Amino acid sequence: MRAMTLFLLLAAVAHGQAVNNAASFTGDLEFISGYEAGMAEAKFTGRPAMLFFVKQGEDKCKVWSGTAFKDTNCKKTLENYVLVIIDGEAEPEARKKFPSKGYPFVKFVNAAGERLCEIWESATPTVFEMAAGRGLGKHGQIRYSATYAREVIAADRIETALPLKEFREAIRCIAEIEKINHAGKLLTRAQVVKGELQAEARKRIAAAQQTQASNTANAKLALAAVAREFAGLPEATEADGLARKLKP
Repeated sequence: MRAMTLFLLLAAVAHGQAVNNAASFTGDLEFISGYEAGMAEAKFTGRPAMLFFVKQGEDKCKVWSGTAFKDTNCKKTLENYVLVIIDGEAEPEARKKFPSKGYPFVKFVNAAGERLCEIWESATPTVFEMAAGRGLGKHGQIRYSATYAREVIAADRIETALPLKEFREAIRCIAEIEKINHAGKLLTRAQVVKGELQAEARKRIAAAQQTQASNTANAKLALAAVAREFAGLPEATEADGLARKLKP
Protein backbone atom coordinates (compact mmCIF):
# COMPACT_ATOMS: atom_id res chain seq x y z
CA MET A 1 0.00 0.00 0.00
CA ARG A 2 1.54 3.30 -1.13
CA ALA A 3 0.15 5.26 1.81
CA MET A 4 1.54 2.83 4.36
CA THR A 5 5.05 2.74 2.93
CA LEU A 6 5.17 6.51 2.41
CA PHE A 7 4.44 7.34 6.03
CA LEU A 8 6.00 4.49 8.02
CA LEU A 9 8.91 6.71 9.06
CA LEU A 10 6.56 9.48 10.13
CA ALA A 11 5.00 7.40 12.81
CA ALA A 12 4.35 9.18 16.04
CA VAL A 13 7.34 9.91 18.26
CA ALA A 14 6.05 10.19 21.81
CA HIS A 15 8.10 10.89 24.92
CA GLY A 16 7.88 9.02 28.18
CA GLN A 17 10.86 8.68 30.55
CA ALA A 18 13.33 11.02 28.83
CA VAL A 19 16.84 9.79 28.08
CA ASN A 20 19.43 12.54 28.47
CA ASN A 21 21.47 13.21 25.34
CA ALA A 22 19.48 10.53 23.50
CA ALA A 23 20.92 11.58 20.12
CA SER A 24 24.40 10.52 21.26
CA PHE A 25 23.06 6.96 21.55
CA THR A 26 20.74 6.86 18.53
CA GLY A 27 22.58 8.62 15.72
CA ASP A 28 20.18 10.01 13.12
CA LEU A 29 17.40 7.52 13.87
CA GLU A 30 14.35 8.68 15.77
CA PHE A 31 13.51 6.82 18.96
CA ILE A 32 10.67 7.07 21.43
CA SER A 33 11.97 7.73 24.93
CA GLY A 34 10.72 5.40 27.65
CA TYR A 35 9.38 1.87 27.86
CA GLU A 36 5.71 2.71 28.49
CA ALA A 37 5.53 5.30 25.72
CA GLY A 38 7.32 3.00 23.31
CA MET A 39 5.10 0.01 23.97
CA ALA A 40 1.99 2.20 23.76
CA GLU A 41 3.11 3.19 20.27
CA ALA A 42 3.75 -0.44 19.33
CA LYS A 43 0.24 -1.38 20.47
CA PHE A 44 -1.31 1.57 18.64
CA THR A 45 0.40 0.72 15.34
CA GLY A 46 0.55 -3.06 15.60
CA ARG A 47 4.28 -3.02 14.87
CA PRO A 48 7.00 -4.86 16.80
CA ALA A 49 9.36 -2.81 18.97
CA MET A 50 13.11 -2.60 19.33
CA LEU A 51 13.94 -1.86 22.96
CA PHE A 52 17.38 -0.27 23.23
CA PHE A 53 18.61 -0.26 26.83
CA VAL A 54 21.39 2.18 27.70
CA LYS A 55 23.14 3.53 30.77
CA GLN A 56 24.21 7.13 31.16
CA GLY A 57 27.98 7.56 31.26
CA GLU A 58 28.68 4.30 29.42
CA ASP A 59 30.52 5.25 26.23
CA LYS A 60 30.06 1.77 24.78
CA CYS A 61 26.32 2.50 24.68
CA LYS A 62 27.07 5.08 21.98
CA VAL A 63 28.90 2.73 19.59
CA TRP A 64 25.85 1.77 17.52
CA SER A 65 25.06 5.45 16.88
CA GLY A 66 28.00 5.53 14.48
CA THR A 67 27.78 1.96 13.16
CA ALA A 68 24.52 -0.01 13.00
CA PHE A 69 22.30 3.06 13.20
CA LYS A 70 24.02 4.55 10.17
CA ASP A 71 24.18 1.34 8.13
CA THR A 72 21.81 1.48 5.14
CA ASN A 73 20.68 -2.15 5.31
CA CYS A 74 20.23 -2.07 9.06
CA LYS A 75 18.23 1.17 8.96
CA LYS A 76 15.94 -0.23 6.28
CA THR A 77 15.16 -3.31 8.36
CA LEU A 78 14.59 -1.20 11.46
CA GLU A 79 11.90 0.80 9.61
CA ASN A 80 9.58 -2.08 10.49
CA TYR A 81 10.02 -1.51 14.22
CA VAL A 82 8.95 1.08 16.74
CA LEU A 83 12.35 2.22 18.02
CA VAL A 84 12.46 2.74 21.78
CA ILE A 85 15.37 3.95 23.90
CA ILE A 86 15.31 3.17 27.61
CA ASP A 87 17.58 4.37 30.40
CA GLY A 88 17.85 1.08 32.27
CA GLU A 89 18.90 2.71 35.52
CA ALA A 90 16.08 5.27 35.42
CA GLU A 91 13.48 2.60 34.57
CA PRO A 92 14.23 -0.35 36.87
CA GLU A 93 10.83 -1.96 36.28
CA ALA A 94 11.48 -2.19 32.54
CA ARG A 95 14.98 -3.46 33.30
CA LYS A 96 13.54 -6.25 35.46
CA LYS A 97 11.32 -7.40 32.61
CA PHE A 98 14.35 -7.78 30.35
CA PRO A 99 17.36 -8.74 32.50
CA SER A 100 20.91 -8.65 31.17
CA LYS A 101 24.46 -8.59 32.52
CA GLY A 102 25.39 -5.18 31.16
CA TYR A 103 24.78 -2.34 28.73
CA PRO A 104 23.97 -1.72 25.96
CA PHE A 105 21.57 -4.42 24.89
CA VAL A 106 18.58 -4.67 22.57
CA LYS A 107 15.43 -6.72 22.90
CA PHE A 108 13.19 -7.16 19.88
CA VAL A 109 9.59 -7.74 21.05
CA ASN A 110 6.12 -7.89 19.57
CA ALA A 111 3.43 -5.33 20.38
CA ALA A 112 2.45 -7.36 23.45
CA GLY A 113 6.00 -7.14 24.79
CA GLU A 114 6.82 -10.78 24.10
CA ARG A 115 10.47 -11.48 23.25
CA LEU A 116 11.43 -12.17 19.63
CA CYS A 117 15.24 -12.05 19.89
CA GLU A 118 18.07 -9.99 21.35
CA ILE A 119 21.57 -8.65 20.69
CA TRP A 120 24.41 -7.30 22.79
CA GLU A 121 27.07 -4.61 22.68
CA SER A 122 29.51 -6.46 20.40
CA ALA A 123 27.08 -6.75 17.48
CA THR A 124 28.40 -5.39 14.19
CA PRO A 125 26.00 -3.68 11.74
CA THR A 126 25.69 -6.96 9.83
CA VAL A 127 24.88 -8.95 12.97
CA PHE A 128 22.51 -6.22 14.13
CA GLU A 129 20.63 -6.27 10.83
CA MET A 130 20.46 -10.08 10.85
CA ALA A 131 19.02 -10.04 14.38
CA ALA A 132 16.43 -7.44 13.41
CA GLY A 133 15.51 -9.57 10.40
CA ARG A 134 15.30 -12.67 12.56
CA GLY A 135 12.95 -10.83 14.88
CA LEU A 136 10.71 -9.94 11.96
CA GLY A 137 10.77 -13.57 10.83
CA LYS A 138 9.60 -14.75 14.24
CA HIS A 139 7.02 -12.00 14.38
CA GLY A 140 5.47 -12.86 11.05
CA GLN A 141 3.36 -10.51 8.97
CA ILE A 142 2.88 -7.13 10.60
CA ARG A 143 -0.82 -6.46 10.99
CA TYR A 144 -1.24 -2.73 11.38
CA SER A 145 -4.06 -1.64 13.63
CA ALA A 146 -7.13 -0.32 11.84
CA THR A 147 -6.82 3.04 13.59
CA TYR A 148 -3.16 3.43 12.63
CA ALA A 149 -3.96 2.50 9.03
CA ARG A 150 -6.69 5.15 8.93
CA GLU A 151 -4.30 7.76 10.28
CA VAL A 152 -1.55 6.90 7.80
CA ILE A 153 -3.90 6.83 4.81
CA ALA A 154 -5.43 10.17 5.82
CA ALA A 155 -1.95 11.69 6.14
CA ASP A 156 -1.01 10.41 2.69
CA ARG A 157 -4.18 11.87 1.17
CA ILE A 158 -3.39 15.26 2.66
CA GLU A 159 -0.03 15.33 0.87
CA THR A 160 -1.67 14.16 -2.36
CA ALA A 161 -4.46 16.74 -2.18
CA LEU A 162 -2.36 19.82 -1.44
CA PRO A 163 -0.49 20.09 -4.78
CA LEU A 164 -3.80 19.63 -6.59
CA LYS A 165 -5.36 22.36 -4.44
CA GLU A 166 -8.02 19.92 -3.32
CA PHE A 167 -8.30 21.74 -0.02
CA ARG A 168 -11.67 20.30 0.90
CA GLU A 169 -10.27 16.76 0.76
CA ALA A 170 -7.21 17.79 2.76
CA ILE A 171 -9.44 19.37 5.42
CA ARG A 172 -11.56 16.22 5.62
CA CYS A 173 -8.43 14.12 6.19
CA ILE A 174 -7.12 16.57 8.79
CA ALA A 175 -10.38 16.18 10.67
CA GLU A 176 -9.95 12.39 10.55
CA ILE A 177 -6.46 12.62 12.06
CA GLU A 178 -7.64 15.08 14.71
CA LYS A 179 -10.46 12.69 15.62
CA ILE A 180 -7.96 9.87 16.13
CA ASN A 181 -5.94 12.36 18.20
CA HIS A 182 -2.76 10.29 18.48
CA ALA A 183 0.13 12.53 19.53
CA GLY A 184 2.96 12.41 17.04
CA LYS A 185 4.29 13.68 13.74
CA LEU A 186 1.21 12.88 11.68
CA LEU A 187 -1.04 14.88 14.00
CA THR A 188 1.50 17.69 14.19
CA ARG A 189 1.80 17.81 10.41
CA ALA A 190 -1.99 17.83 10.03
CA GLN A 191 -2.29 20.75 12.43
CA VAL A 192 0.43 22.68 10.59
CA VAL A 193 -1.36 22.17 7.27
CA LYS A 194 -4.65 23.21 8.86
CA GLY A 195 -3.07 26.46 10.04
CA GLU A 196 -1.70 27.12 6.57
CA LEU A 197 -5.10 26.51 4.97
CA GLN A 198 -6.80 28.78 7.47
CA ALA A 199 -4.27 31.52 6.69
CA GLU A 200 -4.91 31.09 2.96
CA ALA A 201 -8.67 31.23 3.48
CA ARG A 202 -8.38 34.41 5.57
CA LYS A 203 -6.17 35.95 2.90
CA ARG A 204 -8.75 35.24 0.21
CA ILE A 205 -11.59 36.58 2.37
CA ALA A 206 -9.65 39.81 2.88
CA ALA A 207 -9.03 40.11 -0.88
CA ALA A 208 -12.73 39.57 -1.60
CA GLN A 209 -13.68 42.27 0.89
CA GLN A 210 -11.32 44.72 -0.80
CA THR A 211 -12.97 43.91 -4.13
CA GLN A 212 -16.45 44.42 -2.72
CA ALA A 213 -16.46 48.21 -3.05
CA SER A 214 -15.77 48.14 -6.78
CA ASN A 215 -17.31 44.84 -7.84
CA THR A 216 -19.85 43.22 -5.54
CA ALA A 217 -20.54 40.34 -7.92
CA ASN A 218 -16.89 39.28 -8.08
CA ALA A 219 -16.56 39.62 -4.31
CA LYS A 220 -19.60 37.38 -3.83
CA LEU A 221 -18.15 34.77 -6.21
CA ALA A 222 -14.79 34.88 -4.45
CA LEU A 223 -16.37 34.43 -1.01
CA ALA A 224 -18.53 31.59 -2.29
CA ALA A 225 -15.38 29.90 -3.64
CA VAL A 226 -13.72 30.15 -0.24
CA ALA A 227 -16.81 28.68 1.42
CA ARG A 228 -16.79 25.81 -1.04
CA GLU A 229 -13.06 25.05 -1.23
CA PHE A 230 -12.35 25.36 2.49
CA ALA A 231 -15.49 23.61 3.76
CA GLY A 232 -14.91 22.29 7.23
CA LEU A 233 -12.95 25.29 8.45
CA PRO A 234 -14.50 28.18 10.43
CA GLU A 235 -13.23 30.54 7.72
CA ALA A 236 -15.48 28.76 5.21
CA THR A 237 -18.49 29.43 7.42
CA GLU A 238 -17.43 33.06 7.74
CA ALA A 239 -17.02 33.41 3.98
CA ASP A 240 -20.44 31.87 3.35
CA GLY A 241 -22.05 34.30 5.79
CA LEU A 242 -20.34 37.29 4.16
CA ALA A 243 -21.39 36.14 0.69
CA ARG A 244 -25.02 35.78 1.72
CA LYS A 245 -25.06 39.38 2.98
CA LEU A 246 -23.99 40.76 -0.39
CA LYS A 247 -26.69 41.70 -2.82
CA PRO A 248 -26.72 39.79 -6.13
